[in-house]
Amino acid sequence: MSPLAYRTESLILRSVTENDLAEVARTWPSDHHPLTDAEARTQIARMQRSHEKNAAGRVFHLCLAVCGSANPGMIRGWCGLDGSRSPSEPEVFVLLDSGFRHQGFGTQCLKELLRIAVEEYALRTVHGGCSKDNTASARAMEKAGMALCGHEENGDPRYRFTAGDRMYKLKDYAEVARAYVAMHGGSSLRSGRDLDDFSDCWKWVHEHNLEHDYRRFEEERLGPLKKRQSMIRIDADRTREYYRGLSDADLCDCEGCRNYRQMIRQSCPMAANYLSLLGIDIEKPFNVSYLEPINGRLLYIDCDYAAFGECDLAFIHQVDGLEISHGFLYPDPGIEGPYVVLQINSVELPFSDEQGGYLG
Repeated sequence: MSPLAYRTESLILRSVTENDLAEVARTWPSDHHPLTDAEARTQIARMQRSHEKNAAGRVFHLCLAVCGSANPGMIRGWCGLDGSRSPSEPEVFVLLDSGFRHQGFGTQCLKELLRIAVEEYALRTVHGGCSKDNTASARAMEKAGMALCGHEENGDPRYRFTAGDRMYKLKDYAEVARAYVAMHGGSSLRSGRDLDDFSDCWKWVHEHNLEHDYRRFEEERLGPLKKRQSMIRIDADRTREYYRGLSDADLCDCEGCRNYRQMIRQSCPMAANYLSLLGIDIEKPFNVSYLEPINGRLLYIDCDYAAFGECDLAFIHQVDGLEISHGFLYPDPGIEGPYVVLQINSVELPFSDEQGGYLG
C-alpha cells in the first residue's frame, strides 16, 4: 500500500515507515520513553497492517504522524481514526507533544481527519470525546464542526460529526454573528430576533472593515457542515474480488488503453489509492475514451469503472487534480448485481509510441 500523506495549512499528516524508526521510538505514547527499536518496529508494522484493512465504509484504525510542513521528518504527535468500537463510526483522536499544544494544530488535525473520513473513506459519522477539564480539546472539536451530543457518566463530553445531516439555518448564522461581535468588543446583540441580530452584526463588521476576517470566522464555525455531502456506498470486498478476476484478455488492447494502464497509477497515485479503498483497480477500466495524441500527451476524456454498490448522482470526489464522479454515458459493463459506474474525467497522460519510447 502506498504511504499516506495529507496537508493542512501548516502540517503534514502521514503514515510512517522504517525510515521513521527513531522518531517513532522517541514520540510514541507509552508508559516509558523512548521505545526500543524493536518496539518501534512492531508499532510501525501494526499501523501498516491496520491501514491495509481500512476500506470505503469502514476504518479499523488509521494512525498518522503529525509533522510540520517545514520539517516533515520530525514527528510532533499522532492523530487518526480508531474504529475498534465501530469501524463504520470511528473515534477521532489527536495526541500532540506538549510543545505543540495550544497553537491551533489540534484543530487543523481534526478538520483534516473529518475530511478524510468523509471523502477518503465514505464515512458518515465520526465520534470524539475528551476529559471534562480539557476545554482546549472541546473547543477544537467544536471549531472542526463536531457537535456536543451527550456526556459520559463521569461528565466527560461526547461529540459527533455527521456529514450531510444538518443544513444551517438563520439562527446558526445569528449565533456566529453574536459570538464574533462579542469577541471583538462590540455591543451585545441579543434582541431575540435572529434576522435583526445578523443584520446588525453585518453592519458593525462593515463599519469596522472586518468583512474578510468575519467570513473566515464564519467559515471556521459553519464551513464543515454548510453543504450536504453526497455519499457513496460501495461493497469494497466484492468489488475487489471482481477486479482480481479480470485478466488482460478482458481488457481493451488498443494503443490508447494500453498506454492508460501503463501510466495512470504512477501519474495519479492518490487517485489510485482512493479507488483501491473502494476495491477498484485503477489499471482496469472497462471503458476509456480519448482524443488524438498531441506533443507526446494523450487526453483521456472519461475512464469508466464498475463497482458493486451505489452512490448519489451528484457524487464528486476530487483527488490528484482529477474529478471522480458518478458516470452517466457508458457501455454495459457486463456484470450482474446492483452496481454503479464511477468515472475519471479529463486526465492527461504521457503517451508512448509502439516501440515503448515516450514522446515529448
